[in-house]
Amino acid sequence: MHCKKLDDLQLRASVDTLSIVTPTRSALSKEQARFIGKDLTAENRYTGEYSFHYKINPNYTDMGETLTYEAFSEALQAILCAMEIHEYHFTRVDFRIDSQQDNFDELLKLNTCTLLTMAVKYKVRNRYQSFDPLTLENLTIRIQNKYFEAENYNKGIQEPGGDIMNRLELRSLSLGKKSDIPSLIKGWHRRLNGLPDHFEDVQSLCNAALITRWKSERGKEVKTWSEFIRKYQGSIFSKQQLTELYAAVGSKSPECSASAFANRNEIEFFTHDDIERYLGMVRQALDNFLQNV
Repeated sequence: MHCKKLDDLQLRASVDTLSIVTPTRSALSKEQARFIGKDLTAENRYTGEYSFHYKINPNYTDMGETLTYEAFSEALQAILCAMEIHEYHFTRVDFRIDSQQDNFDELLKLNTCTLLTMAVKYKVRNRYQSFDPLTLENLTIRIQNKYFEAENYNKGIQEPGGDIMNRLELRSLSLGKKSDIPSLIKGWHRRLNGLPDHFEDVQSLCNAALITRWKSERGKEVKTWSEFIRKYQGSIFSKQQLTELYAAVGSKSPECSASAFANRNEIEFFTHDDIERYLGMVRQALDNFLQNV
C-alpha cells in the first residue's frame, strides 16, 4: 500500500440518521417535516398500548449539517421540540465517516479488508457486495448482524455532484433504553480494536475460497492462473497471501512467483500496520465529532 494514500486521507465523522421509539405521537408528520424519514405505529397486543417509531435525519433542519456533537445535540433537541416528544430512546444510530478527496474505488479494497476482519472477529455471516450491472461500477460492501452493520458505499454515485465521494457507515442496532451517543462511540471503539489480529484469518479464508473457485473456473471462465489472479486481486490482501496461493497450486518457487507477478501487475497489498493505522484514523474521526473538533 502506498503510504501517501493514508497520509493524504482526511476523515470526518458525524451522525447520519437515527431511529427513536416513543409513547407520544409526533405533532408533525413526515409530510410536514423533512427531518422525519419514516414513521411507524405499533400496538402491544397484550396491553393495547401504542408506541411510535421515527427515523430522523438531524442534518435536515435549518441548522444544516451537524458535524459536531454539540451541533447534533442542538439539532436533535430542536427536532424533538417541534415533534413535541419528551420521552424517547434510541433504537438505532448510524454514524457516517466521510472522505471528500478519495473516490470509492480508491479505498474499496482497504475497506473490504477492514470489514472482513470485523466479520471474522464477530462471526458475521451476512456479507454483501454489489455493483451496477450496466456501468460495472462498484456500489457497496456491507456486513450486518442483529447488533450492528458496517457498510462502505459509493457516495459519489448515490449523490452526484456532492462533496462526499466515499462513505463508511457504522450502524448501532437493537439499542437499549440507556444508549447515548458517547456510549455508542465507545462501543465502536471496542469493535474496531483488535481487528488487525484477524488479518491472517481473513487471508486464509479468502485463499480457501479462491482455490475452490480456481478449480471450478480453470479452463472455462479463465484460461490461465495469471488471468485468475488478476480477476480476483480484490480478495488478495498481502504478498504472503499471494505466496500461499502459489504454493497451494503447486508452484515450485511460490515466493519468487508471487513477487514477480505482483511487480508486473501492481497489486495493492496491506500490512497489519496499514490496517491499524486506518482504523486509528476512523476512531480519531469519531472522537473528533464527540469532542466538537
